[in-house]
Amino acid sequence: MGADHRRPGVCKARPTRAFFVPMTLRGALCLVIVAALAVSGCKREADAGASPPAAAAAPAEPASTPTPNPVLRKVIRNADLAMTVASPGAAQREAGKIAEQHGGYLASSESLSTASEDGEEPGSVRVTLRVASDRLDGALDALRKLGKHVGHENISSRDVTDEWVDLEARIKTQKKLEEQYLEILKNASRVDDLLSVQKQLAEVRGEIEKAEGKKRLLDNQITLSTVTVTFQGERQLVALSAGAFGRAARRASADTVNVGAGIVIGGIRLAGVLLPVFLLVLLPGFLLGRSALRRLLRAAA
Repeated sequence: MGADHRRPGVCKARPTRAFFVPMTLRGALCLVIVAALAVSGCKREADAGASPPAAAAAPAEPASTPTPNPVLRKVIRNADLAMTVASPGAAQREAGKIAEQHGGYLASSESLSTASEDGEEPGSVRVTLRVASDRLDGALDALRKLGKHVGHENISSRDVTDEWVDLEARIKTQKKLEEQYLEILKNASRVDDLLSVQKQLAEVRGEIEKAEGKKRLLDNQITLSTVTVTFQGERQLVALSAGAFGRAARRASADTVNVGAGIVIGGIRLAGVLLPVFLLVLLPGFLLGRSALRRLLRAAA
């Protein structure tokens, strides 16, 4: 019986050990599988997280292609002013200095009228200035300070970018054509071919010079702006001064002398004209009339 009691006890204990051992192996396997799944999941997440930058970097390739530089705008700026100043002559000299200070020069000057008082100071002056286009605003501000009143002001701008670009492209095309004609001229052997190529070459060079001349003119007008200023002297209602009174007195005395001399000279000229008429016409007529009258009186007696 004791053996029977131990045998069942042993039989009951074996299943218990057999149960714990397999469960321990299963747990280990489960842990390994879970760890493997976790590692693979982390790897997939890392790959998924790293993939967007690669996808985002793909469209960045076209940004490396160079873009053509835009052409700077070519604008011609001019201005026209009219103002009242105390002294047109002094304003003219100051305008020339202002043009030099702003990268230009005095192109022309013209006196439109003379002052009515003495004739020494011009009544109005028109000047043409050339100043740097990027300093035009500063030059206009300096010119406005010369006058007491600005009566007229006009600032114009003209965009010539298309014309400038067209001329530049035409020059490049004609120069390439010139190079081709020069190569043909080197290989030409016949006289007729030489003359024909030289004729075509002369026409191409003429087109190049014409286009370059227009381009230089545009560049000059773009670089330097033209400013036309009219300085008008002040008109005083009453001008009374010692100098003006003395000039008026001198003019009056000169007028008196001139009028007296004119009268004397006119009388002499008139006498010189009437004396021959009196001697040749009036005096003989008077004598003939007198003798005829005497004869009539005698006949009547």
